[in-house]
Amino acid sequence: MATKKVVKRKGQGGYHKLKCMNHDPENSKYGEYAPSLAGCEEVVEVPVETTKVLCSKCTSRSVNQIKL
Repeated sequence: MATKKVVKRKGQGGYHKLKCMNHDPENSKYGEYAPSLAGCEEVVEVPVETTKVLCSKCTSRSVNQIKL
């Protein structure tokens, strides 16, 4: 079994901040799980390779099937 080396990032260059995908519920794949019709206001710090993110609150709402 091959092991994958985990690299910890340091400094500002390894991460950036993204708005939750549900900031615009009408255009989000998971928009039905946004906290309101106005959208989600959460910002998440993620690795620079990441282009979209669903915050932990919206993820929890989708797992528990809590819709608008």
